[in-house]
Amino acid sequence: MRRESLKTKAEQLARMVVEMIQVGEWSERLPGMDVLAKKYSVNPKTVQRALELVEQDGWLLPAERRKARKINPARRQAKSQEHKSLLVLYSGIDAKDMVVGKVLQQMSDRWMRHGTAVNMEQVDFAYHKEPASYLRRLVERHSADAILFYNASRRWIEVGMNMLPVFCCGGGITDSMKITSMGFRFSSQIAWLIQKLNSMGHERIMFSYTDPDRGIREEVLSVDAFPGKQENLRGRRADYCVRVAEDLPDVWSGMWEREFTRLQPTAVIVMEGHHLLSLYAFCAKRGIRIPQDLSVVSLVEFEGGNWLEPAITYAQFPYAKMLNYFEKWIRSGLKPLGYREVSMKWMETGSLGAAPRQRS
Repeated sequence: MRRESLKTKAEQLARMVVEMIQVGEWSERLPGMDVLAKKYSVNPKTVQRALELVEQDGWLLPAERRKARKINPARRQAKSQEHKSLLVLYSGIDAKDMVVGKVLQQMSDRWMRHGTAVNMEQVDFAYHKEPASYLRRLVERHSADAILFYNASRRWIEVGMNMLPVFCCGGGITDSMKITSMGFRFSSQIAWLIQKLNSMGHERIMFSYTDPDRGIREEVLSVDAFPGKQENLRGRRADYCVRVAEDLPDVWSGMWEREFTRLQPTAVIVMEGHHLLSLYAFCAKRGIRIPQDLSVVSLVEFEGGNWLEPAITYAQFPYAKMLNYFEKWIRSGLKPLGYREVSMKWMETGSLGAAPRQRS
C-alpha cells in the first residue's frame, strides 16, 4: 500500500481490505461491493474507489462484469511468505501478572510490525504433560507460523520446536535446544539470594511456590545454605520449600497460617505477585512487622510492589534486552539464534532486614 498517511475513507478501507487478504480472511474472491459497504459502514462509491487502490497495488485482478473481485494469487502467495502468524502460549499464573501482560503486549506489537496476526492462548503446561496433539490443534486453529512460549515446561518446548520456529522466554530451556531463547539460571539467582539472607542472620528461610513442573524444588534444595543451620530449624530442611497445589486465596491464607505456626520463618521468598499480596495481608492480620519480624523478597517484578508498605524487594528481569533479542529473531527470518543468558537485577527496598534475633 502507499506509504503516505491515509487521509480518505477510501484509502483507509483499502488498507483494511489488504490486511484481511493477508491474514487469509478472503482467499479467492472478495465479498460483493454491497456486502463490503455494509460491513465497513461506507457508501458503494467509497468501496469502488478503495478497490481501485487495492488493484493498483497488485492485490486484485482486473474487474469482471457482475462478479466479485478476484484476489491476485501470485501477490497473495508472495506476501504470505513475508507476513506470518505468531501463537503466544503462557500459563494461568503468568496471566495474573500485569508486568508479564505488558511485556507480551510489547512483543506482540513488535511482531505486528513484521507479521500479520498474534493469537494468545492460556494453557496449563503442567496438566498437558504430553502436549503434541493439543499443541498441533492450537497451531492449526490459528494457522500459526511460529510459537512464542512464556515460561513453558521443557516438554512443551521440545514438542513445539519440532513443529515450528520457536522463541522462548524462560521456563524449561536447555542450552542444547535449537531455538531462540532468553532466560536466567534460577539456581544461581536463588543461591545468591539465600546467601544474602544468611549473611543477614536468616536461618529459617521459607520458599513458597505453586508451579510443579519446572524443577524449582530441586534447585532450591540444591543450595546448601537453604534454609539455614539445621539446629535452628523447626522442621525438616525440605519442609521450608512449600509447594501449594491450588492457586486460590483461601488455600494460600490457610498455608501461611499453618506453616508460620509450624516453621516460624524469619524470611519468605515468593514467586508471584498475588502470593505476595496474600502474605502481606496475613502479616497485617497477625501483627507481623515487615521487615522487623519478617523479611520478604519476590523473585518477580510486581506491578504494585511499590505501593506496598514497605515496598517489596524484588528481582528485575531485563525485559528490554529480551524485546531486542525477539526483534533480532524476527529480522533473521525466525532462524534459531540460540540461548542467551541474562542476570537479574536486585532492587532492594524496605522489605529486607536483619533477622529478628540479631536486633538489639
